[in-house]
Amino acid sequence: MISSTHRTVAARISVALLGGRLFAAVPGQTQAVDDCRARVSAHRYSTSEAMTMAANATVTRESERLGRRARRARFAALALLALLAPLPAPALAATPAPDVKIEIVGLDPNDKSKVILRATNVGPSWSQNTSVKVEAIPPEAGAPVTLPVNNLNVPGSPDYNKNDQYYDEVDDVVYSLKAACQPGVKVRATLETAKAYDGTPETNLANNTVERELCPAGGNTNAGMTPLESKPGAPADRPRPVPNLAPFSIPITVPRTGPALEPAGPDFKSPGQHTLTVGVRTSRFAAQHNIFSDFWGGCGSYRTFPGPMRGHVGFANTELPDGSRCGAINLQVALDFDDGLLRQIRNARIDMATLTYEESQGASCPLVVGQVTPCWSSGSGRVEHKPNGCVEIKLPTVDWVNSPPPGLIPYSTNPKPATKRLDPRAWDVTEPFSWQLNPRNRPLMPPGAPDAPSGFGFLMAGAIHIDQLDGNDNTACISQVSNVSLRVTYTMFPDGPPPVVK
Repeated sequence: MISSTHRTVAARISVALLGGRLFAAVPGQTQAVDDCRARVSAHRYSTSEAMTMAANATVTRESERLGRRARRARFAALALLALLAPLPAPALAATPAPDVKIEIVGLDPNDKSKVILRATNVGPSWSQNTSVKVEAIPPEAGAPVTLPVNNLNVPGSPDYNKNDQYYDEVDDVVYSLKAACQPGVKVRATLETAKAYDGTPETNLANNTVERELCPAGGNTNAGMTPLESKPGAPADRPRPVPNLAPFSIPITVPRTGPALEPAGPDFKSPGQHTLTVGVRTSRFAAQHNIFSDFWGGCGSYRTFPGPMRGHVGFANTELPDGSRCGAINLQVALDFDDGLLRQIRNARIDMATLTYEESQGASCPLVVGQVTPCWSSGSGRVEHKPNGCVEIKLPTVDWVNSPPPGLIPYSTNPKPATKRLDPRAWDVTEPFSWQLNPRNRPLMPPGAPDAPSGFGFLMAGAIHIDQLDGNDNTACISQVSNVSLRVTYTMFPDGPPPVVK
């Protein structure tokens, strides 16, 4: 659009052009007319350029205005489309994988052919029905079977209902041997991979398989413990382990009092028989506490497990005053002896190796709140003298020095190599020590014979493993130990080592 200023300029130009033509007709005024025409021509050019620039500016402003309108329209359209488009579904959090472990509890106290197995949900998610495959070793002892395992609830869930199997985090199943258990018979159980409600499978399969010898030769299977079912007035609920206290393991130094051990003489490599006493080079304390009762505050009065029982050895069952099952405890001390000098003469014949120690009742065993609990007690909770003490010598099956497990140290139940009690505080460990010192001393095993591990040092443990404890009385056998040593008698021959007899 052209403004009023532009119209005024155009009108003046028209008048000037008309006046020029009229003025040119007057005689004697030629030069004046020419000058006027020149000025008018220059003015015409400048005016035309100004009009063009003004028009261009107007077009530019109009384009910008229309562009802004177009952009606003496009933005409105896009906003409308965004509002009309379906919203994306919110991302669902992944279901944590369940974790079910299988354990062999032991034999039915009323039927030695019945093996009790326990599946426990120790993970963060509810577990669907699954199954466990059970087999006997050797196969002649029992047929392989697959047993069902019920749904397992999340541990400690408020939905727990002891009268509803679908709200329990524990399920016990029973496997039948062909006859009463005999020494050497083992049972192996393999749990099928558990799944959460939406099918998420468990990822920790390390605790899905267990194998155990149920009737070791000369083993003490009851240690004076009374089955819960035979105690009048006691609840008949099966134990429900609650993993609220983790296993415990830490390096320790076994106390030593009295004179130091005598060093080896300069002739310890000379021909003849010698005796060398060595002390402990490395030791480790391991423990575990299982809680069976729903009475959380009563089972254990120590603030941090194992409290004053650190470094002790033995086992304990605990029961609440109303007869409810409370908990179970295992305490172990692993030993690695300083056998450096003996390894310099490893081709000598080991005649005798004796492990000795001093043992006394534990100083303090705060097992149940509000009760005085003796460290040596009978099933009734009364003080009981333990003439043979509480320590048994086992052979660890894992390298606990370099790769310690987080809790209890597993040990061999094989009768070979043998450890034998000589008196309440001394054990004959000649065979396993000889095998550990020199693998050539280990005899060839007959075909089909079970593996006989040499072991990794020695383990001081209680007579009953925690898998066999169910908190059904107040039996306790917990000791403190000191002055542990290994006395080795060996023979050096003048013509070199004797041949190895296989």
